Amino acid sequence: MEIVTQRFLLRDFIPADEPAFSAYRADPRYAEFCAAAEVTSSFSHELLQLFSQWTAESPRRHYQLAVVDRLARCASAVARCDRRSPQLIGCAGLRREQNNSDWAELGIELAPQFWERYAYAIEIAAALIEFGFRDLDLQEIRGISVSANRWVNAVGSTLWIGGDLNATQPRLDARTRVALN
Repeated sequence: MEIVTQRFLLRDFIPADEPAFSAYRADPRYAEFCAAAEVTSSFSHELLQLFSQWTAESPRRHYQLAVVDRLARCASAVARCDRRSPQLIGCAGLRREQNNSDWAELGIELAPQFWERYAYAIEIAAALIEFGFRDLDLQEIRGISVSANRWVNAVGSTLWIGGDLNATQPRLDARTRVALN
């Protein structure tokens, strides 16, 4: 499963993502919004196992995807970039409660060093919203934020009014496009 945007590749997690996933979840800035047990490497491993199980569902209800920066530049002009393993910057997804549900919850989790990159979250959200309405035939997409996280609320107010999202199919259709600079 892959969704390609101007900057990002949203794809199913692979085993090579685990070190970066665990590292950003262990960051003290991230841990501020989680229970202590949720920032351990074992908890991150369990999450990745769950995400892997979701890929085998039929029909698939949950799409929790790795977000990688496919345009990441090398730190040095003489260094060789490994294009097979671009930088993991977080994860994002759409999750349905039931197989026949016509709505899903949108979630975006960026590594703390990318929290102030609002355009990143906007580009990711736009891609997932389009995917949900176009490919999953959803009628509604909901997003609920952690109100204590000022970054999430800032992104929410950029994408929609208030910190929460409730987009319905008639507002976004095949003619709707989001342009980001």
